[in-house]
Amino acid sequence: MPRRKQSVFEDLIAIAARLPWWAGVVLAVSSYIGLHQLAIMEVAAPVDTRDTGTFVGLQLYKTFAMYLQYIVPGLFLLGSLVLALARRKRKKERITS
Repeated sequence: MPRRKQSVFEDLIAIAARLPWWAGVVLAVSSYIGLHQLAIMEVAAPVDTRDTGTFVGLQLYKTFAMYLQYIVPGLFLLGSLVLALARRKRKKERITS
């Protein structure tokens, strides 16, 4: 049976869930810092019409970064939480069995 295609969001959660919980937190913080730097970047208006494409591209990156600076770290934290809860459940089952 072919594996269903996952979204990027599910992939990010899966990556964080396979790492130690602290690594997911480090990824969340570093991704926020990196995306925040892109989101607050100053984009100068084009002086020449030939620079309009570059301006639009940079503005698009800035807009995506503005939203992703909150979404991506949240997904990494969610993956770390899933990992921590799964480990707690396994540890509890080992103790009771």
